[in-house]
Amino acid sequence: MHLRGDCSLADVSVPPVFLGVMMDITERKKMEEALIDADRRKDEFLATLAHELRNPLAPIYNGLALLRRSALPANETERVHAMLERQMKHIIRLVDDLLDISRITLGKIVLKKEPVELAAVVRSAVDMSRSLIETARQELYVSLAATPIMLEADSVRLTQALSNLLNNASKYTEDGGQIWLSGHAENGRAVISVRDTGAGIPEGMLERVFDLFMQGERSGTRGTPGLGIGLAMARLLVELHGGDVEARSSGPGKGSEFIVRVPVSTACEVSDGRADDHLPDVTLSQFRVLVVDDNRDAADSLGMLLRGAGASAQAAYEGSSALEALDAFQPNVLLLDLGMPGMDGFTVARCIRQDPRHRHLTLIALTGWSQEQDRLHSLAAGFDHHLTKPADLNALKALFASLQPSRSRTTES
Repeated sequence: MHLRGDCSLADVSVPPVFLGVMMDITERKKMEEALIDADRRKDEFLATLAHELRNPLAPIYNGLALLRRSALPANETERVHAMLERQMKHIIRLVDDLLDISRITLGKIVLKKEPVELAAVVRSAVDMSRSLIETARQELYVSLAATPIMLEADSVRLTQALSNLLNNASKYTEDGGQIWLSGHAENGRAVISVRDTGAGIPEGMLERVFDLFMQGERSGTRGTPGLGIGLAMARLLVELHGGDVEARSSGPGKGSEFIVRVPVSTACEVSDGRADDHLPDVTLSQFRVLVVDDNRDAADSLGMLLRGAGASAQAAYEGSSALEALDAFQPNVLLLDLGMPGMDGFTVARCIRQDPRHRHLTLIALTGWSQEQDRLHSLAAGFDHHLTKPADLNALKALFASLQPSRSRTTES
């Protein structure tokens, strides 16, 4: 800088300098909005879960009140029994769905793949969803390719995925509406479509409908929209099979379509995709069963069922009394709850396995804990089998029928 004449530095005018920092908060705002949305969906899920659980509890409560009436006609008693069984199955299905979605997202589900025909899987899925569709007086049209389509799949899990899609279609379709299920082979993959005349999906929601706990608009459903699990589970199960699911819709009020694509198989021996529901009539007369559970109602009711099936059964309500009953009752099978206060089932099992007098006693864990680590823990404690509550009587009969004098260590679900 050059100064002329009598100018000094003080006379020089210097423009002010402003410093500023610019921050892009777009990503932070997106994260905040995502957290707010997730929190809202969590609240909606919990509210819906409470509603879904209360729905079957009401008829169960009413049914029990009816059964207390000694003068109830035989035909009405049968109706009440059927209603109680139906509502309990609904509760069990809700709990199973919650556990399944947890197992899938944690990568803890292992598929049991075998050759199966697509028609068998579709037939089973329709059977599972038939009650919901018929209650709404909806028309279901099923069309499959004439040539059999073979899959290498876990028929139970793939059936579950297709049934979830059918249930979703029924929930979001008006009474008397129409649903189409079709299947054909294309470019080495089986393509299954579930289409309906229902509420439709806004364009911006087509991908988000598969998000966990995402629920549709309540106005578009008959009753409650569900827990927001079904579509997420369907997609995850299909992806485990190496496939994908796509949602399509022309918009609100114009119906929707879900398209499943899974690889076909060239295997020749085909399973029919159905479990054997016709178990032989098994008598339990050769079994002396000690049922141990701190929930007295659970222990007593299971003892009644076992006695009704021919077994000699007795109940104990804590670990120490179970050990005391061994010498007096001399059971050959122990059905043992794990999560008892004080001496839990694991401790009881270890005590029994340390006593050579009871080395031939069959120990069956009967518990609400159903994760894989729970099964491994029970086996490590000395249990022979692991069953999840509530155990179906037919499943118990099948297990008892398989029991041999020599101990074999397996897990059941």
